[in-house]
Amino acid sequence: MVKLIGKTKVCCAVFISGRGTNLKSIINYSKKKKSKIFLKLVITNKSNAYGIKFAKKNKIPTKIINYKNKIKAEKEIIKYLDKYNIRL
Repeated sequence: MVKLIGKTKVCCAVFISGRGTNLKSIINYSKKKKSKIFLKLVITNKSNAYGIKFAKKNKIPTKIINYKNKIKAEKEIIKYLDKYNIRL
C-alpha cells in the first residue's frame, strides 16, 4: 500500500453493482481538500446501475464488464486499471 505523504493522492477505482450510495459518498469525500484519493474510474457489471449516472454527472469514466467469464473479466479489469494508471 502507498504511504500518503503531503499532497500526494492515490488514484482509485470503485466497483459498484447498484444504486451507488457508497460511490456518492466516496466522490463527495474525494472532492474535499484534505482527501487523499483521486477517483479515476467506476466499474460495474450492470449496465442499468444507478451509480453510473452519478459517476457520469461527476465526469468519472465508467466501464461495464460482464462477469460471466471470470478470467476474461479479470483481464479486462486489469487492462482498465492499467489504462487509468491505477495500481493494486
